[in-house]
Amino acid sequence: MNSDDLSQTSESFREKAQHATEAMKQNLAEWQRKATENARRAAQVTDDYVHENPWPVIGCVALGSFILGVLVGRSRD
Repeated sequence: MNSDDLSQTSESFREKAQHATEAMKQNLAEWQRKATENARRAAQVTDDYVHENPWPVIGCVALGSFILGVLVGRSRD
């Protein structure tokens, strides 16, 4: 293998690595966009549910807080 072959192999590897990096960046950007969209949709659905059913939500939060308080209080004894 001479220096020209080595140079061509190195350049080919560099190009493949750059293409793979660009493809990975695009995939990550798409994943981030989808994750952001899903999080916003979940937040909107949650907000709508809480506004439509405030008292059951308040009751569930109070019950959950009470149970958590009991469990934390028991671990200190």
